[in-house]
Amino acid sequence: MHCRVSTTIAALGLIACLLPVGRANATPSFARQTGFSCSQCHTQFPELTPFGRIFKATGYTMSTTKSIHQDNSEDRSVLDLLTAPPLGMMAQVSYTHTNTPTNPAFNDDIQFPQQVSIFYAGKIAPMLGAFMQLTYSGADNSFGMDNTDIRFAQTTTIADTTLIYGLSLNNNPSVQDLWNTTPAWGFPWAGSSSALTPSTAQPLISGGLAQQVAGLSAYGFWNNLVYAEISLYHSAPLGVKRPLGTPLADANGAATTTTDATNIVAGVAPYWRLTLEKDIDEHSFSLGTYGMAAKLYPGGATLLSGATNRYIDTAIDAQYQYLGEKHVLSVLGTWIHENSFLDATAQLGGVSQSHQVLNTLRVTAGGIYDHLVGVHLSYFSMDGTTDQTLYGPAAITGSTSGNPFSNGLLAEVSYTPWVNTKFSAQYIAYFNFNGASSNYDGAGRDASANNTLYLLAWLAY
Repeated sequence: MHCRVSTTIAALGLIACLLPVGRANATPSFARQTGFSCSQCHTQFPELTPFGRIFKATGYTMSTTKSIHQDNSEDRSVLDLLTAPPLGMMAQVSYTHTNTPTNPAFNDDIQFPQQVSIFYAGKIAPMLGAFMQLTYSGADNSFGMDNTDIRFAQTTTIADTTLIYGLSLNNNPSVQDLWNTTPAWGFPWAGSSSALTPSTAQPLISGGLAQQVAGLSAYGFWNNLVYAEISLYHSAPLGVKRPLGTPLADANGAATTTTDATNIVAGVAPYWRLTLEKDIDEHSFSLGTYGMAAKLYPGGATLLSGATNRYIDTAIDAQYQYLGEKHVLSVLGTWIHENSFLDATAQLGGVSQSHQVLNTLRVTAGGIYDHLVGVHLSYFSMDGTTDQTLYGPAAITGSTSGNPFSNGLLAEVSYTPWVNTKFSAQYIAYFNFNGASSNYDGAGRDASANNTLYLLAWLAY
């Protein structure tokens, strides 16, 4: 039996029994806390169902397990502590094969592990919960804080409709998002760290500040229909991707306002989100927009003052889900338009023109048969301003045309024999790479040389 996700949080337990149940990969600590199958919240980790979006919006606090409880003299709960902490663990082991390796001696890359993560994922207090991830990266041979989302959330009723509202403290713009169209949780949900990817042209919002900022978000989700959010981010460059920068000194040893860290936010960077969602029986539809504006100091031994690089990212996204008793279908898409004004980089001679435009598109369609076998196909495209200085010629990684245009298809087949275990095979086929389909680097390398086969075992406990 199926039904829409109720607009009243009081009915969450009943809804969990009525929404379609199947197999999926998820953080097991949530399942331990709620007593529900992972597939209540996920079609296939990390893609959320309507119920999963409500669970996240309400702060990861829903629980059916025993807790230590205490009320004060006014009958207000001052302690609701789970008897066992909501801890989980994830490991990924992978194999990568590039069609024409850049170095034949290092092709057929096996990462054992590619990644190991420890999670605190669940309730902290009655209205406070978190998704916190500490990750070991095999590629970097290092530990660091990964995606983190700490939430305070409440629910109220206005004119017989429900409003969920709250705050999120997080370290990656869009990691707090409820839909799987935004960069932090978008498809593909895992990828090779050793595959050759197109030029450095990526919108800032697509991971450019991940794990090197801290942000506070205020959000509201009205009547399970309208979601709105505003966030402010400031640099906190500590994490897996960019360790905390080291202060530098001038030639005489005197301290200067420089650091070896890069892309330091000047002041604060606002982020916004607005989405409409409609759930009808087994079907869920959403249409939204999100974006970010930021001023960055290049860093990397340059002064943290004066000229900045300015970015304005604006995106639209849409999602459709069909959640059947045995089968799941989904279509997801996002288009991001970035205007950047790279005044600081221009002064350093890093670009030929300061004003740059970049457009990226990804559309993904897929399904899961009998909650066991998944097939997804994704088209991706990136195009922008031609700039010989920014995207100049270089063997393998460069662009002889100075154009970042790249596009192609990514196909994935997955097999989920158990709720917490997934095996998948991906193949990326490039039509164009760094501006051309053939001889894109001026050294004779074709786009198809970078086609990649990626095999992954994904285990969670």
